[in-house]
Amino acid sequence: MEKQIVHEIAQRILSDKERSNYGLLTGYIGHMIFLSEYSKIQPEYSKAINGYIDHFYSDIEQEIISPSYSRGISGVCLGIGYLHLNNKKPFAFVSKSIDEYLAAEAEEYLSSQNFDFLHGAIGIGFYFIERAKEGNKIAIRALKSILESLDKNKISDGKGGVTFLNFNKVSDISLSHGLSAILLFLCKLIEIGFSYKNLAHDFSICIVNYILSQKIDRQIYGSQFPYTSLEDSTKGSRLAWCYGDLGICIALLKASEIQMNRELNQHATEILLYNTQRRDLHKNLVQDSEICHGTSGISLIYHILNQKYKIPELAECEKFWLDKTIELYHKKDSHNNLSLLDGLSGTGLVLLNSFYHTGTRWSHFFLI
Repeated sequence: MEKQIVHEIAQRILSDKERSNYGLLTGYIGHMIFLSEYSKIQPEYSKAINGYIDHFYSDIEQEIISPSYSRGISGVCLGIGYLHLNNKKPFAFVSKSIDEYLAAEAEEYLSSQNFDFLHGAIGIGFYFIERAKEGNKIAIRALKSILESLDKNKISDGKGGVTFLNFNKVSDISLSHGLSAILLFLCKLIEIGFSYKNLAHDFSICIVNYILSQKIDRQIYGSQFPYTSLEDSTKGSRLAWCYGDLGICIALLKASEIQMNRELNQHATEILLYNTQRRDLHKNLVQDSEICHGTSGISLIYHILNQKYKIPELAECEKFWLDKTIELYHKKDSHNNLSLLDGLSGTGLVLLNSFYHTGTRWSHFFLI
């Protein structure tokens, strides 16, 4: 029975004793998120969660420290805060010294123009957005600093568009490392009413313009957008959460809501619907079941967007890629990666919701 998969995943996670990396997307805090959701159907598993939190504090005391969203403290704080969302102050456990450390590390990233979501300033920025909601002054200053750095380092295309260079010193429109994540960061600032020199609003419009200028001929390349940008020698892009049309559409659709731009919404929806026709795993570089660049990530995106827009083609695609997730899970000889991003915890969360309707509140960790 297919439902047995999530029980196998839960057992596999509990049996893992290494816990060498505490990251939200790459380590054992992600395992904790899966067990938290799994405890909705198996309440006894909630007892294991505190052990992960205790292990994290032990690692911090040993000065095993990283600031990034994917591997480090900013993501971990969001993960632990996720478990406390029913509290009035879900981040009450965060000390001032942690916020000061993250603000300093964000400045370090900004000094090298590292605006990466997974491994740079924008990822930390998403943490500070949650802290700014509580009126945290360190967070508010950090967010202003990120906006100022974006303003200082923007590159205009001379046509109303703006971009930034990624860690490889090229323009990147992807969700995992590029402009799409920055656009969602700006949309979130606008959404919470964070107004600073109108930068978030102005940048959101300019970034949309730049992303749309990067379209390629999908009849030739198989996708509407390139891998990173037009300057990249790799023209077509894979079907995945990390790179390509799906992640970009998530950002464009969100921007269309924030900007109340019906034309942009229709355009992004049309691109999304085109991608529902992409079913060949080999041609679209879909090789595994994980969220980052695999079938469960694709299924998750279609699920979330179908919940919002109620488009039959999206529901059909959600099921298609879910079936492929189950198929690839069974085909794989061993599952050594347990993480949210590239492993069983992420795949398990997608399957858990599909089988038991436990919800996808956790999907915001992937900006969906």
